[in-house]
Amino acid sequence: FPLVSRLIQEGNIETLGRLNIKIMTLFFLISLPIAVGGFLLAQPIITFIYGFHYLLAASAFQILIFNILFSFPTGFLNNIVLGYDQQKRLIVFVAVSAIFSFSLNALLIPTYGMQGASLALLISQSFYFLAVLWYVQRIIHFSFLSRLPVIILATFLMGITSLSLLFFHTPLLLIILFSACVYFVILLYFREPVLMEMIQSSKRFSFFSRFIP
Repeated sequence: FPLVSRLIQEGNIETLGRLNIKIMTLFFLISLPIAVGGFLLAQPIITFIYGFHYLLAASAFQILIFNILFSFPTGFLNNIVLGYDQQKRLIVFVAVSAIFSFSLNALLIPTYGMQGASLALLISQSFYFLAVLWYVQRIIHFSFLSRLPVIILATFLMGITSLSLLFFHTPLLLIILFSACVYFVILLYFREPVLMEMIQSSKRFSFFSRFIP
């Protein structure tokens, strides 16, 4: 937040826009594979942690795991809005999101139970994220969508790996390990800019970065 505040005070919108692109890309680079992997491996994850008695919670977990796609970047976007001294905008977004959530819960819970509550939370959280993102983009005019195709491709191939290993009854921890390896190998193959920048920045600390030219 201090960096964002300083850039806003200096009127350095161009640098702030580049920072937003990197941060938002990093958030999705981390959260998208977690969300998809959690969705695909919900049942083995629930049974591994809590046992078979809680297996019915897997369907709610499959919905709730996608909240990280929105909760990760929302905090950063909130800081930008606060940096522009626009707290009133956030209050409006929060109020509308809360009303939206209450209405969806009243509509979905009687029929769908905990799955309905999970879906209501996901929809209201995504609404709040999109509202804040829309407002920030009006101020700074940035877009990170061009950074997402490689992340989506890597996540897709990771998901195929997870399902294939799951089909052959591979232990959960091995599925997670191999799927994560596939994900990062694809990102390294396409030299995803944010990941490569992180590796370059940490070369003196990382053993593995010596294998990256």
